[in-house]
Amino acid sequence: MRESTWVSLLLLLLLPAPQWGGPQDGRPEPEPEPERGPLQPFDLLYASGVAAYYSGDYERAVRDLEAALRSHRRLRDIRTRCARHCAARRPLAPLGAGPGAELPFFRALLERARCSRSCQRQRLGGPVSRHRVSEDVRSDFQRRVPYNYLQRAYIKPLARTREEIVQICIFLQLLLLHSWNAVLQPAVFTEEKMKLEGGQGCSG
Repeated sequence: MRESTWVSLLLLLLLPAPQWGGPQDGRPEPEPEPERGPLQPFDLLYASGVAAYYSGDYERAVRDLEAALRSHRRLRDIRTRCARHCAARRPLAPLGAGPGAELPFFRALLERARCSRSCQRQRLGGPVSRHRVSEDVRSDFQRRVPYNYLQRAYIKPLARTREEIVQICIFLQLLLLHSWNAVLQPAVFTEEKMKLEGGQGCSG
């Protein structure tokens, strides 16, 4: 069992590396490629990916989950850029004293909000309301649940048993926390396995 698990791990390393986080070498992350056409809502892509995962269509699950993560990153980037753009174009007036002195401030605040909605609508290629998501979906992305599904979707075609799935899943998570040499040490692997197994999405 141990030999087959390590064979699966080595095969897994031949796959294109998923984007688990930011750049690892300290260089700025490259600018994301602009989406062609309207940006697809990430919650719909996420739901499609999860459904494909549970139906056993792991190729589609990987495709949709990766697309959901790209859409989520792109949406955050658009919101940040529009906020900066509109803050520069619509500076807030200082609050003054006396009756009605606060009106210029609130007027500028409303203009900035309209500017931001217009900017987002243009960059998203459609209504901003399409990208409002439920609290459950927002919580899943904050807790990195889509990465757990994606991780297992990469693993499933390589593993034959639940134990192999768990072993490979833990191995991938350890690579995020330790060096390659540390992960290959049985003592480190066993200790970290006890911490991670069952608590970080490595349930098979």
